Amino acid sequence: MQDSDFLGQSLPPAHLALYSLIRIYYGRPMKTAAFNQVDRMFRAFSDPTRLRILNLLLGGELCVCDIVNALEMPQPTISRHLAYLKESGLAQTRREGFWMHYKLTTPQTTLHAKLIECLGCCYQDMPQLAEDSKALKRSRCC
Repeated sequence: MQDSDFLGQSLPPAHLALYSLIRIYYGRPMKTAAFNQVDRMFRAFSDPTRLRILNLLLGGELCVCDIVNALEMPQPTISRHLAYLKESGLAQTRREGFWMHYKLTTPQTTLHAKLIECLGCCYQDMPQLAEDSKALKRSRCC
């Protein structure tokens, strides 16, 4: 199988880069603390809701209510996914009164930076991301 093929289908360039990183990651054993961090990052990127949240956070810090309104999902669901992103090292929080604000962490590794870069290229391949960004502009609450 070539890197440009996945399950017999050609991959768009943005997905090809991510797929190549995954093949490198799973192609060799890693038994260090870094493995746990990398594993958590890949798991975070494997969920469509977390991808949508990460995409919104590319634009900067957001209150949880902004994310809830933009994605039209229940607050407990969004909070659970945000907690996972924080645990994986992809997001960080700031409390302001009763409100929690989230933003992307500064990439600490090349892999982290490349994953975020790949996400920024996915608009053409994942139209839902563009729709979410438009919804966010219409529904800011804080």
